[in-house]
Amino acid sequence: MSYSAGAVDISGLVHCLSFTDGRVDEIHLLRFVSLPQADRPESDDLRLFQEHFELYHALYLLAESGLPGKYLHVGMAHVCVIPVPGEGRCAWFDEAQERFCNRPAAGTYCATHETQDAAAQREGSIRFGDMRSYYLDRRNLKRMDASGLRLILDGVLDAARNHEQLFEAAQRLGLPQDASLRRLQERFRHLVKMEHPDVGGDPRRFSELYEAYELLHAHFTLKQNATDSFFG
Repeated sequence: MSYSAGAVDISGLVHCLSFTDGRVDEIHLLRFVSLPQADRPESDDLRLFQEHFELYHALYLLAESGLPGKYLHVGMAHVCVIPVPGEGRCAWFDEAQERFCNRPAAGTYCATHETQDAAAQREGSIRFGDMRSYYLDRRNLKRMDASGLRLILDGVLDAARNHEQLFEAAQRLGLPQDASLRRLQERFRHLVKMEHPDVGGDPRRFSELYEAYELLHAHFTLKQNATDSFFG
């Protein structure tokens, strides 16, 4: 694991998380971060960001390596520690609810989530990429300055708001959080037949459904264009 020397008390952090069930706010975990004197920036804002980065770098590495019998979900300004489902129970993790499905399952997932996982792998999903790659790349810490910090903070806030809006839109349309673009289109066509004002639907409700559809469709389009640009 590539931690800064002396920045994070790993044993203390692991001990704390191992005896945690449920949510714990970031502020309570920052006590395990202590920047070496030589690495401390003069700016208080940069120091706070560096402490935050070191903590999340450690948390994402711990999430990948795993805690015995526990699942570590790294969220926005908090983490959630949850017991791993036992054998024969669905291990599908709902990020919005921060809990496992835990229904009976023949394999890793129950029949419903086995289908959703296959569709997500094949077609892409609503679930937006998290910040794992950012915090695992220590170059992002080294290149940070005061102006960059302001951009990052603004971007994180925008990402958090967008993430919440996507899940709200999916719920409004009656879609699971990992619905594919094709599932979105099929669902909206069904809702048009049932909810459109021309067939007696409430115009206000249909407008809300259409706005939710537009938001999710734009998300898929943006994601696909970014993928095409990257691999093109």
